[in-house]
Amino acid sequence: MSLSGLFESENSLYSIGISNGYLVGFERPTPNVHLYSLANAGTSVTRFSLPDGATIVLQAATVDSDARILVTGAYLKRPSGELTTFVGKMDVGGRVLFKLDLADYGPSQICVAPDGSFWTLGESRSKESSGQDYDMLRSYRADGVFKQAYFSRRSLAQTAVALHPRDHPFGKGDTPAFLSCGDTSVGVLIGDPGSQLWVEVTVGNGVVQVWSVHSTADARILGVALLSQSTVFATIAPVSARADELLPLSRLSLMNDGSAIWTEAPRRPRNLYGRLVGADSGKLVVLRRSLKEPPLLFWDQP
Repeated sequence: MSLSGLFESENSLYSIGISNGYLVGFERPTPNVHLYSLANAGTSVTRFSLPDGATIVLQAATVDSDARILVTGAYLKRPSGELTTFVGKMDVGGRVLFKLDLADYGPSQICVAPDGSFWTLGESRSKESSGQDYDMLRSYRADGVFKQAYFSRRSLAQTAVALHPRDHPFGKGDTPAFLSCGDTSVGVLIGDPGSQLWVEVTVGNGVVQVWSVHSTADARILGVALLSQSTVFATIAPVSARADELLPLSRLSLMNDGSAIWTEAPRRPRNLYGRLVGADSGKLVVLRRSLKEPPLLFWDQP
């Protein structure tokens, strides 16, 4: 499938992911969410807005099985000017179904599990600065009711954490992190090269497992997808890789001793090489960009 002209402002989209049969992207500074249906090639652009016209900056966006859009971000309260983080849900017409203010917790990523629950990965700025512990992963019911928090910040070796929206290039000081909802579990890959963790939570019973991932300092991860329980794929690029370089897929091998290592997945046709966007309907979705050709999208059955 060609992505040429998929979004009128495709080049300005801050992040592109996939969820429930839709490619999802959002803009900055305008809080517009772009959807592209893989089923019928239909497109839509929906703006997340609040009644008082507050200034909003989005951090993440996804879509559930009913084509309702979930977003995270921050807005300026009026008239106080206080910066408040939030998670919200709206329909494709822009009607806000709920908005949850999250106080000090700022989610940078969000995904939807098959049971309708949604999950956020975030950080607490005040607790980061004071050295207090907190849980980075949260789950909510489909109607926005908080369920449970997971994954202690103290599990990470980093002295400071600064999460970043999914699929956007990590800058100096940012902490590489990826959140992915599989068919029965939710996974987080987080940490700098050499000190990465894979954290996986089984949706049905809340059981948490953690693996220490062996990774090299001269490589960076560009995309992660969790298909089924403990079945994890990624696109890993050498630091020196060109923007248009065709990259193979890697699979995470999880060991009984709590360690894990990336191994190159079985060779695929070269047209399936690129950046892993995510997973949909049990298939990996790969975005290939070329300096000479329009971007293309491919599905790969692992």
